[in-house]
Amino acid sequence: MIKICILETGEVDPVLIKTHGSYGFMFEKLFSKILGAVEFKFINLVKGDFPKKYSDADLWVITGSKFGVYDNLPWISELKSFLKKCFENRVPIFGVCFGHQLLAEALGGKVKKYHAGWGLGLHRYNLIKTTNWSAQLGNKIEGFAIHQDQVLLPPKNSTVLANSNFCKNAILAYGDPNNPSAISVQHHPEINKEYLVDLINLRKGGSFPLDVSQRALNSLSHKFTNLNVSKILITQLIK
Repeated sequence: MIKICILETGEVDPVLIKTHGSYGFMFEKLFSKILGAVEFKFINLVKGDFPKKYSDADLWVITGSKFGVYDNLPWISELKSFLKKCFENRVPIFGVCFGHQLLAEALGGKVKKYHAGWGLGLHRYNLIKTTNWSAQLGNKIEGFAIHQDQVLLPPKNSTVLANSNFCKNAILAYGDPNNPSAISVQHHPEINKEYLVDLINLRKGGSFPLDVSQRALNSLSHKFTNLNVSKILITQLIK
């Protein structure tokens, strides 16, 4: 059975967790829809847990987080080293939001807080690189965004697959783009519209400026799912 280890680098707000569950729970639901029966393990780095061996999983998943990859926390630097070892041994990695940024930093890229502020709501990305598998994604995809930081300089061993006017390095494939051993995305494939609406309403006027919050809520007016996009990305890593 496929073993997926979800590295929880952030925690859902206590106000929302009873309704929506943890980030690990959200990823478990997503991967179960795509892969069926899978063995899951959850490691909460925020609470002091840490993975032991890169070979303990068939796929390592790094979640989103309130932290920045540049924050001076011991587990962040340790995780960078661990992910580098996973990549060197071709153990598949899937990074999301903070995980996308952390993997880029671990492998030689640069991440900073973006001068234009928050990316929030439903964002649209253009596919700019076609490989023998990414053509299935079409020309454009959509995804839920919640971020201030961005990958501003992608690693040399990565290929940018998608971008937007707001986010230049939205999806990265690592190694051979036709057969990558790691893929990372700036958007959140694990969350649903209901969670994002609740999160925005909880934070608007606080960490989310009111005008940014309202634009984000307006962007969520139409029905949307990116399950097919997630399926294409994940099945490229799990073969």
